[in-house]
Amino acid sequence: MNKLICFLIITGLMVASVQSVLAQKKVGSRIYKYGILKDQFENKVLVSFEEADPKLKNKTVKYFEKKDLVSLSWDDLFIPGSGEYSEEEFLNALEKNKVKTLVVIKVVDSHEVGYNYTSTSAYNSISRFGNLEFNEGSRETYSKDVTYTTDVSLTMSVFTAKDDYMKPVGVLEGKAYNSWGEYGSFAHVARKVIRRMLRSLDKMEAL
Repeated sequence: MNKLICFLIITGLMVASVQSVLAQKKVGSRIYKYGILKDQFENKVLVSFEEADPKLKNKTVKYFEKKDLVSLSWDDLFIPGSGEYSEEEFLNALEKNKVKTLVVIKVVDSHEVGYNYTSTSAYNSISRFGNLEFNEGSRETYSKDVTYTTDVSLTMSVFTAKDDYMKPVGVLEGKAYNSWGEYGSFAHVARKVIRRMLRSLDKMEAL
C-alpha cells in the first residue's frame, strides 16, 4: 500500500511541477493552490495522512466531517502493516465503500529546535540575589531538555473517482509556524496547516 500512496504522490508532484509559476495561486495564509478544486469534493471522502499518528489522523477526519463531508480514514479501509494492496484491490475497496474523493496529505518539511530549560525555586533566587545568608544545601535547581516543532509544511492532493484517481485535480501547499513555544508539537502545527487549507477550500467553493 505504501507503494500505491507513493505512486499517487509522485503523480501529484509531477502534475504540480509542470504547472507554470503563474498557475500557482495564493488562496490563504501561506496556502497556495495548483489546479482546479471548485466543486470537486463529493461524498464520501477518504483521507490519507500516512505520517500522522492515530490521534492526528482521527482529528484530521473530524475536520472534514465538520464541513458536512462523510469522511473515512485510510486506516478504516486499509489495515496498517497488513501488506501491499494491488491497484485493483485499492479501486475495489473505494468503490465498495462508495468513496468519490481521495485526499492525500503528505509532510513536505518540518523543523525542530532544542534547548535546555533551567529554573530555580524562589528560595534559591532570593538566596542568590538577596542580602541574607541561606543554607546552600537547601537550594533547588530544575533543568530539562526541551525539543519542539518550529514549523510544518504539507501538501494536500485531491483525487476523484471520475478518472479512477489517476491524477490529482488540484494540490494545496501550506505552511504554518509554531505559536505555542515548547508546548507546540508537530500535531499542533500540522492541524494549523490543515485548518487553513480547509478554510481556503471553503472560500473557493471546493467543498
